[in-house]
Amino acid sequence: MGNDGAKTRIRLIPKANSPGSNGPFASQYAIQQAILSRGGCFDDIEITIGDGPEQGDESILWCWYLMSRRHAIACERNKKPYIIGPNVLFYSERMPRIDNEEKLLCDSQYCLACVTECDRYADLIRKNCHGPLASRIVVAPCALPDSFLDSELSSQCNDDNGKAIVYVKHTKVPDSVFNVLDRKDVTVLHYGSFTRRELLDAARKASFCIYVSLEDRCPVAAAEIMATGCRVIGLRRCLPY
Repeated sequence: MGNDGAKTRIRLIPKANSPGSNGPFASQYAIQQAILSRGGCFDDIEITIGDGPEQGDESILWCWYLMSRRHAIACERNKKPYIIGPNVLFYSERMPRIDNEEKLLCDSQYCLACVTECDRYADLIRKNCHGPLASRIVVAPCALPDSFLDSELSSQCNDDNGKAIVYVKHTKVPDSVFNVLDRKDVTVLHYGSFTRRELLDAARKASFCIYVSLEDRCPVAAAEIMATGCRVIGLRRCLPY
């Protein structure tokens, strides 16, 4: 709280108007709905939500998505406090500090906090930050909109029917995956090529899912699949549940 007793004002950008078609927007939509349900008031903090900074507004910007990275960069260059995450660092975890702007954020002197979803990714950020931000990392697991976990989708346990989903993200399906599966019983879902309803309907019909990803930290799709009763198999580093 400020010296005059006023609440600290934070502006969260960009606004998630709907769950969208990807995990980050689904999770952020849930978070923003929870904030709005409380009128944006949290003890000595007041949070507003919008698509960008408002002229004349001195709120601390919280830039949660890559599309708002330019506002974080502007804050850093203008020596203004701001918050980033969970979807600003990194473009690729296999190539952190990929460009000068990402390096500027990693070595920030003015970023108050970097939010991420799991300890593994927090360690990665910490390893690549060469300034105060290394000690300002906040771990907060991803959130799911209530509408994705309604009784229609989550109350039915899946039978052990031998049907499977192969969920593919950022890579192709290794032949070894299909070597242990009967192809006629496999539904292959590629990241970004399906609706959320299609994902959940497929999960309800399958007894297990093989989650093929080399780069993930707290995937909403995997959490949604598990919420239907479908078991998920994948690398521990990509599925911190």
